[in-house]
Amino acid sequence: MNESLDGKTILVTGGARRVGKIFALACARAGADVVIHHRHSEEDAQKVREEVTGLGRRAWVFEADFNDPSQAESLIPRINESTPLHGLVNSAAIFGALSLENTSIEDWEKHLTVNLTAPFLLSRAFARQAPDGGRIVNILDWRALRPGADHFPYTISKAALAALTKSLAVALAPKIIVNG
Repeated sequence: MNESLDGKTILVTGGARRVGKIFALACARAGADVVIHHRHSEEDAQKVREEVTGLGRRAWVFEADFNDPSQAESLIPRINESTPLHGLVNSAAIFGALSLENTSIEDWEKHLTVNLTAPFLLSRAFARQAPDGGRIVNILDWRALRPGADHFPYTISKAALAALTKSLAVALAPKIIVNG
């Protein structure tokens, strides 16, 4: 099934840089309006906004620091003041090159907060505001299935995100389709 994104608005977390930017521009090329989230990349986010509007689509930029769960939880209600959302791409993540031995509890908690708790809070908020359904895509990593000794807390957080994705797919079906 090829569903058109025309007339739909998609939030891409981490949409100002790297993979998130690619997703934001792909959504715009497929006809969607795009909400670009960033933590501290305002200039990059504005450049992506310009690229999206250059494709004839509308775009908004929102800042939120997912190290603070309250900012993740309030992001979608803030966005809804500007535009309704039809889709959510949970792309924002931290990717620390840490082994088991050099992972501090602060590193551990930061990875879980940004890479797992924020997508949970955003997905829950999205589901609450999407009475007619919608789509959620959680960006996973091959490390979730084939863990190694490097990027220890990142790998664990992405493995947990894979489990969250499956659980959300069951909990929100059939109204909201969730993929990873």
